[in-house]
Amino acid sequence: KAGSISKKDSSEVDGELSDVERSLILDILAMPLNLQKALIAYEPQVLCDNCYKLAQKYNRFYNKHSILGDEKKAGYRLELNNSTGQILHHSMNMLGIDLPNKMKVFVD
Repeated sequence: KAGSISKKDSSEVDGELSDVERSLILDILAMPLNLQKALIAYEPQVLCDNCYKLAQKYNRFYNKHSILGDEKKAGYRLELNNSTGQILHHSMNMLGIDLPNKMKVFVD
């Protein structure tokens, strides 16, 4: 889902964030610390768990909101889409897990 709409333009947040958007943003912001914890403790399952939770929150976000449908919110929702895709792509790469080709659009 995230990969299929990742090539659009983005803009700043316009209006209030929903609880689903806020929760997704907080998980995105927490990923560097979660990765650090997993590395320090030599526990890759911590990264796996965080990726799974992030994917679940993204799925709720995707199902609740039209990413490109609301012109005022399309920009930041697209950034949430792209950020989630990049985090999942890089995290799976660190874990040695290959993703489907349609998700590989997030490679830098």
